[in-house]
Amino acid sequence: MKSFTSSQGPNHQFDIDGEVFNCATELPAGAAKLLAQMANTDNVSRMLLIGDFLDMVLLPDDAARFAVRLKDPVHPISLDLYGSIIEWMLEEYGMRPTPPSNSSVSSPTNDGMNSTVGAPVSQ
Repeated sequence: MKSFTSSQGPNHQFDIDGEVFNCATELPAGAAKLLAQMANTDNVSRMLLIGDFLDMVLLPDDAARFAVRLKDPVHPISLDLYGSIIEWMLEEYGMRPTPPSNSSVSSPTNDGMNSTVGAPVSQ
C-alpha cells in the first residue's frame, strides 16, 4: 500500500491596505484545472473562472472577506490590483513560465533550421 501526505508548509499570504489574506499551502488540483480552462475561453468566461480560482486558493474565511472587498465602494479592490494579485498568486504557485536561460545558444544548421547548442539533454 502506498500512503500519500499533502504538504504542511506555511500558507501563502498577501495583504491589501494592511488586511492580510491567507492562501492554501499548495495549489489545489481543481484550481490548476481551472487555469488550464482559462486558456481557451473569452474574457467574460475567464473573469468568472478567476473568481472560482480565488475561491479554491484563498482559505474560506479569507475568500469571503476578499469577495466583500471586491464589491466595497469605500475600500475596493481595483481591477489593476485584482490583476496584480492574480499574477502574484500564479508566481507563488509556480504557474508562470520562467524566462529562458542564457546557457543555450541557437545556431543555424545546414538545412536552415535552428539547433539549440548547450541545452541540457532530457533523460
